[in-house]
Amino acid sequence: KIGGNDATITIPAYTSAIGDYAFAYCQNATKVEFQTDTDNKCYVQSIGEGAFYACKNIVSKITIPVAKDINENETPIVLGSSAFEECQTLTEIEFKGEISSLPYAVCYGCSELNYVKFPKDSPITSIGSYAFANCQSLLHIGTDNTIPKYVREIGNKAFMNCVNMG
Repeated sequence: KIGGNDATITIPAYTSAIGDYAFAYCQNATKVEFQTDTDNKCYVQSIGEGAFYACKNIVSKITIPVAKDINENETPIVLGSSAFEECQTLTEIEFKGEISSLPYAVCYGCSELNYVKFPKDSPITSIGSYAFANCQSLLHIGTDNTIPKYVREIGNKAFMNCVNMG
């Protein structure tokens, strides 16, 4: 649902994927809400490339619940490149479940983004080039402001202009 005075993008609990550029340029959207089932989980296993690209008025925190597959097993969420790029007023993203990587430009230009949170032992193996570039307000990622222990690659300029990290 999107529109009206609420301007909330609501992702139903049983949605398995959000397609490439599905909500790109939704200028009226101020909130993204992932619905959950009775176990407080959802079925979204992938968020496509540019899915929320340039949703410049999302001002609230986005919480992405633990994902599960059709067999009810928990599964990592796959993020597409630029999934939240240029969401300039977004302040926080919290992943309740596992994610496999933080891809190219996933949050590029999210100038008001303060925090990106995910479980302590999340199996993130890479942080892509420009993943958080130009996120001037970014204070930290993870649960304790450390690069996840499974990360083997950090791309070019992944944290360029993140002047508040440290």
